[in-house]
Amino acid sequence: MISPQSPAPGQPKDRLPLWVIILLGVFLVLRVIDLSHLGGVKKNGRLSQNLSGQVSEKTMQANISANWSAKSAYLSTFAQPGGSTALSPTMLREALKSAEELQTNTSNSPTAARRVLILRSLLKLPPLAAGKNGLSPAEAFTPAALAPLSPEDKLRYTREGRLWTEALRGPHLTPAQTDIYAAQLRATPNIRWWLSPTLSVLYRSQGNAAEAEKQAVRARSQALATIAPMGLLGLLWFALGSGGVVLLLTLIFTSRQSVNGQPAQSSLWPKLRETVPVAERRLRAGDLMGVFVLYLLMPDIFGWLLGGFGIPHQFYFPGLLAPWRHSLAGLPSSGRTAAVVVLEFFAYLIGAAIPIVLLIVIARRRRASLGEELGWNLHRFGKNLLFGVGGYAIALPLLMAASYAAKTIHAPAPSNPALPLLAGASSVWVQVLLVSLATIAAPLTEELLFRGVFYNAAKLKVGVWPAIVLTGLVFGFVHPVGIAQMLPLAVLGGVFAWMAETRQSLVPSILGHFLQNSMATAMLLLALGG
Repeated sequence: MISPQSPAPGQPKDRLPLWVIILLGVFLVLRVIDLSHLGGVKKNGRLSQNLSGQVSEKTMQANISANWSAKSAYLSTFAQPGGSTALSPTMLREALKSAEELQTNTSNSPTAARRVLILRSLLKLPPLAAGKNGLSPAEAFTPAALAPLSPEDKLRYTREGRLWTEALRGPHLTPAQTDIYAAQLRATPNIRWWLSPTLSVLYRSQGNAAEAEKQAVRARSQALATIAPMGLLGLLWFALGSGGVVLLLTLIFTSRQSVNGQPAQSSLWPKLRETVPVAERRLRAGDLMGVFVLYLLMPDIFGWLLGGFGIPHQFYFPGLLAPWRHSLAGLPSSGRTAAVVVLEFFAYLIGAAIPIVLLIVIARRRRASLGEELGWNLHRFGKNLLFGVGGYAIALPLLMAASYAAKTIHAPAPSNPALPLLAGASSVWVQVLLVSLATIAAPLTEELLFRGVFYNAAKLKVGVWPAIVLTGLVFGFVHPVGIAQMLPLAVLGGVFAWMAETRQSLVPSILGHFLQNSMATAMLLLALGG
């Protein structure tokens, strides 16, 4: 084990500068305030929360569950003649329960009400009657419910409410009127997979069995196109996790063996020697912590600059977006989501670039190598890619165990603010920006700043294994999720730090981070798409 850095004779102690301690205290206070606002809309702070609000994990899960159950009901008809007449009522009831929970909890109630309308019709229940939550989905389209929306959204949802009322009321439409309503349904934005089941309900209610079956077949094929890749991803995840269990047990077994009283060096996962010993590091803990604390505060700084802030009876800053706030509020939901995503994208890049530039300046002044001291290098690139896959596989069983343990923590759990943006984005380029943030920008910047900067700062002060544990805990703590979700993230961050330490490179942890974010993002898109 590498011991903490000891200063050479005559060299000043590597203390944290006072300004770093002050900024760290400010960040901790802000983070505690974040946790105290779970489940509500945060007035100030992170940009995406400021402009779009927090969405609870329960709401996101209800959305995914409703989609999954309804698609599974259609897939169950593949081997049965008659198709749509043999939909699984159990799966549809499960989907309806999730949809009603979604309608109750989400702020986007008209979109959630669509699912309730469709599912009640598929179950041959009155589509406009009150459900188990006591609400009629038609109530989502009333003027009172639509009051907070932009004028364009309000007008669109008012028209959509009339459309659902007329189209699903009963068999009273002429064929021409039915086709008109079908065209209007096709023009409904962001309806995705649910369009085909809706058209099937509409045509069947008007006695057009042939067209209803045609739409049911389309719904089945679209359901298969999303659930099949999800199943393949699930199998890949299971295979990696199973391999990770074997690797983890092997590493534990070999680490317990000893040669002449010393721990054995595992040939399966060899630990590489540091190019620059700890005692000879030029980048000191105080330098690195200054860079890291600045990075931690950047989301809040951008939130204040753009969204504004105020202290009662003292002063108030409206924010740089204040002149356009009314225009943003007046945009349709799709346009507002696009605006938030663009702002979030550039805020993230700039917020990461500023501390990285500071890091480069400090490294040049100290004549230090980021590659040798922090692991920002391509040494043994091919092998480290393989170790990245292996390390991620090792992390998976630990991640699952931590997730299971976290379920026992009953605490409010907002989802990452990027997830509802991704789920609600109807534009392909908006989704591309969000996916790029999650799968490219986040692995590169977070690994450099967490596993490169913070981990090495902690290692200089407390040693390797305490630094690995501390890095994991900080990684979980700073993410904008609930308390129960911090534990799995902490485990993941700790494993990534161990990978960076043993391989003396950030390549394995960057690849592991990329795999985790890519697979999670792909599962979410498949669960909600179609």
